Amino acid sequence: METIDGVAIFPIVSLIIFFLFFLLVLVHVFSTDKRNYEHAGNLPLDEEDKTIKKAMP
Repeated sequence: METIDGVAIFPIVSLIIFFLFFLLVLVHVFSTDKRNYEHAGNLPLDEEDKTIKKAMP
């Protein structure tokens, strides 16, 4: 692999892409309103309640 011209650039490019993606996810997590996460976290519980109510006669 060392005989291929320019092969040393691939690890650097991969690291830059990973780092940028990580930063974008981090910015998204901290900039999103906490209520969105609370709502998403309660969705499975809400669906369970609706299913139980439908199953009861």
